[in-house]
Amino acid sequence: MSDRLLTYDELAAALGRSPEAVRQLAKRKRWRRIIGNDDGKARVAVPTEVLDAPRPLDVPRSSDRMFPERPPVVHLDADAEASADARTLIAVLEARVSDLVGQVKEAQTTIATLTTKAARVDVLEALLEAERKRVVEVKEAERQRAEDLKTERDRWAAQAERLVMRTGWWPFRRRA
Repeated sequence: MSDRLLTYDELAAALGRSPEAVRQLAKRKRWRRIIGNDDGKARVAVPTEVLDAPRPLDVPRSSDRMFPERPPVVHLDADAEASADARTLIAVLEARVSDLVGQVKEAQTTIATLTTKAARVDVLEALLEAERKRVVEVKEAERQRAEDLKTERDRWAAQAERLVMRTGWWPFRRRA
């Protein structure tokens, strides 16, 4: 792997890019930079594979700010192939869009059904909360009733004990 030393302007011309784009490319690829002794210009060590690699076709821009003197390059065969590829791509994208529209419609119906189910769940939660409150009230009432019954039981037990003390447990034995 050998490198060639080129200034940013030379590299921009070789790659068909702007000098700023080449600067960013050199940063991104972490190519070695060397400052020249005689002119002070920065030179970049570019791998020869990058320079020898085939470049993509030049597509004319509506406004080429960096190189206005360069005439637009027109490739008739490439344009025909590109338009056929573009038509194929458009057909694929339209099919994908129709699939996505169908998925969106399905999602909307799912959302509508889930919204109605959520409303039902909200109603059921409210009913459940009301039942919980009612259970707490019934529980409290039953606890109070149990307390009242215990009090009454204790009162009857005390009364029975007093009666037993007066007459004895076996009153018929004393008489005999």
